Amino acid sequence: IRDIGVTGVQTCALPICERDTEEEVVNILRICPEALRRAPRMFSFISSKSMAFIPKIAQLRMELLAETEDLNIHEERGGLLTRTFGPNYNALKCLAKTNYVQEDAVLFDERSTAVFHKLKEMGLFQKEDIQQNDLMKFLLFNTRRHFPEERFRFFSNQDPEALRAGSDRKFPLFWAATRSSIKGFQIVLMAGIRLLPKEEGIQLLFRSCDYPRDPRSPFTEACHMYGREETIKAIESVISDYCLSDHRCIDTTQAMLSAAMDQNVTLDGIYYLL
Repeated sequence: IRDIGVTGVQTCALPICERDTEEEVVNILRICPEALRRAPRMFSFISSKSMAFIPKIAQLRMELLAETEDLNIHEERGGLLTRTFGPNYNALKCLAKTNYVQEDAVLFDERSTAVFHKLKEMGLFQKEDIQQNDLMKFLLFNTRRHFPEERFRFFSNQDPEALRAGSDRKFPLFWAATRSSIKGFQIVLMAGIRLLPKEEGIQLLFRSCDYPRDPRSPFTEACHMYGREETIKAIESVISDYCLSDHRCIDTTQAMLSAAMDQNVTLDGIYYLL
């Protein structure tokens, strides 16, 4: 099963591609369950051609290895939470990570989102995984060529709180401002405005990472990346679209008062709201 991505096994060669069916893969793995003892290579090197098999293989590992000495197989959800390569990677992070070398980034985004939906249906993915595994950072860290809109919407809808959280005090809007395109920046900003309570979504624009040690905010970083005029134009476009689509406007007075009481909101935010 070398070609499906299970290392250390030289028997039952089975190349997985789009022609293979789930039934064929399940049958061959039941014949050769020893092939599942090591974490499948496809859990580390995600391919749009084989990623659809990840949920079933994780489920099979939990079933077929349950009676072995591998006592962590259920806790690690069939290997989805097992470290793959490097100290900080597992299958969920690899699925979330934007793979900019993919020939068809749109297809990769659609198929990986479908895998996350399937994992959720099978009970192998929980909303807590998003923050615990810092999936938003892995998703948004390098999205200038293509913004992974499908995965982002899935994560933000599953756990809106993840929009204001992140490692190193850096939250999704900050990563979008520094590592994405102006379109990606607008998509993340719109999600914050729509999904977070009150006017907190707009306040995230001006929240520093760690004031006063690190006074940078998504607004200052976006201005640095795209220019102040272009950034303000992009923000106003998002606010206008939100008001038109949701039939209500942002209460800038309340947003300003809340921002003034938040020590992590930069002065740029106060001036902008004024």
